[in-house]
Amino acid sequence: MSDKNVDQESDDSMILFPKATILRIAKKNHPGLLINKDAQEALQHSATLYLNYIYSLARMSAVSHNRRNISLEDILEALDSNGLDALDLKESTREQLERYDLAERNKRQKNGLDKVEKPLEEEQTEETEKEKEETEMEKDETETEE
Repeated sequence: MSDKNVDQESDDSMILFPKATILRIAKKNHPGLLINKDAQEALQHSATLYLNYIYSLARMSAVSHNRRNISLEDILEALDSNGLDALDLKESTREQLERYDLAERNKRQKNGLDKVEKPLEEEQTEETEKEKEETEMEKDETETEE
């Protein structure tokens, strides 16, 4: 093998998603599936190409909206454009994202890392009540002094 081929192979492997991750996803969706080495590489390459394509579409969407960063809406728009809308990926992606967010919130609450935040109105009401109590206490103190 020449040095040129080795360099090209190492360049290819740098841009690919990790094979273990791709295989874990494939096996999660199809338990008991055996995938030979050539099929593993094909999955790895196709997953990388597909996600790069979605990224490119999302990037174009962000640029068309005069933004520098890609948002979730850009990705969802990319999933819904250029013939991909027939796959109905937008809704399934949104559902998966909601499930993931819920699982993460539950995990944080379980670990005690997530503070239960009070709505702003509730905090303001508590502050107002405290101020009233302090004012009443001050009035009582001034009345007792007189």
